[in-house]
Amino acid sequence: MDERLKDNIELRSNSLTLDEHVQRILTAKTKIKEGVFEMAFFIKDACEQLGNKQRELADKIGISESMMSRWISISSHPVLLEKKEVCPNTFSTLFAITNLDNQYIKFYGDKKGREKTIKLFDTNKINSNIMRADVETLISEHKQKVVDKKQNHNQTLLHNIDNRKISKTSRISNIKTLIETNIFFNTFVIIPTEKQLSRWRKLELGSYIHEEYPITELRNTTHTNNIQCVIKVPAKDIEVALRCLMGWGFTFKDLFTPPSNEYSKTSESIVIRGERGMSKGIIETTIVSDTTEDILKFGEKIGKSPYLLVGEETDNSLWNICIE
Repeated sequence: MDERLKDNIELRSNSLTLDEHVQRILTAKTKIKEGVFEMAFFIKDACEQLGNKQRELADKIGISESMMSRWISISSHPVLLEKKEVCPNTFSTLFAITNLDNQYIKFYGDKKGREKTIKLFDTNKINSNIMRADVETLISEHKQKVVDKKQNHNQTLLHNIDNRKISKTSRISNIKTLIETNIFFNTFVIIPTEKQLSRWRKLELGSYIHEEYPITELRNTTHTNNIQCVIKVPAKDIEVALRCLMGWGFTFKDLFTPPSNEYSKTSESIVIRGERGMSKGIIETTIVSDTTEDILKFGEKIGKSPYLLVGEETDNSLWNICIE
């Protein structure tokens, strides 16, 4: 830099008042925010116009495709655009706000969730000085609220289940209805039908099985719970059962080869056990036979209610039933 120019800058800087320094800094801060939004808009426009050249675009501007999608989420977010003047000026904080808004919408629904995000701006809880860590704290608080509500809801269900006789008809449902009614379970026994097995054999990844049959949506929270999953399949389908465990978020623990009845020594079926959350350690109890009723008794010994049987029916009133 030219020495005379450097001296002029230093002289000018030293001659500014406090308020003038503040104004210069705030102006620069505003320019940073404008630059972040401008880049977000430019990336969005480029992706819309270039179509299938997005990967090439990402390579040329030096970011990943996933990062590019984050920029687009900022440029497309209605609350950020509406409250741009009072938004923070960093990419990471802006993107964290989009995550918080998504969490609210998922829990409260589109209208109420969006209103909660706007209220954070209106009450100055989100402002131009907020940091990413502050937004992450809001997200953590919301997630804890979801966990608490889920646990309270489940305790109510447990109370109702334990204190009244439930008819078999009222215990039978399908997975879609169970998910919609927000019922969560601590113990699963899954005996897939041949139709389900035929379909799942073709799905190479556990995540694909989860997408088709989202048992994960019925799991209770693992914050203070141990969740058990027991699956019975023909021995030839052990790989399918292991993919199911993985896709539904359970860790494989045991494999059993119980007899087909208490007098038999052989069986064409195997039973695997997975768990999630606080580990129960070694399970010392065994399965008497591979009949549904004996597997349910095993489930009651190793797990807690509410119980869910998937794929078959039972007269055991402790178990809810999920069949398609």
